[in-house]
Amino acid sequence: MKNKDLRWFFDAYNKTYFGGKLSRKDIILEFARLKKRTLGRTDFWGEKKENAKPIALLISKELKNRPIHALITLLHEMCHLKLGPKSYCTVGRKGIRFHKEIARLFRAGAYKPLL
Repeated sequence: MKNKDLRWFFDAYNKTYFGGKLSRKDIILEFARLKKRTLGRTDFWGEKKENAKPIALLISKELKNRPIHALITLLHEMCHLKLGPKSYCTVGRKGIRFHKEIARLFRAGAYKPLL
């Protein structure tokens, strides 16, 4: 899988599951070397979290030859992109919004061809 494939799937998922509301304009979207055991990362920049702008959505280079895992990770990171810098994927109260978004994607069928 290549960076152009990530961008193609981002656009397809955005149209189908996010109503075309996520912009990848001015965002780095690519495979990258990430910390060990980190499969994806979405970075935001700004003085305050409320006004932070997304600047990068990165998928681990380790997943280049594992396209299904790369796409599952892409969907996960797109949820962070949608919910912003205060989106936590932890268990508990902080992660409720994030887990509701993942559940919405499951109900919409986003993961069906991947699982």
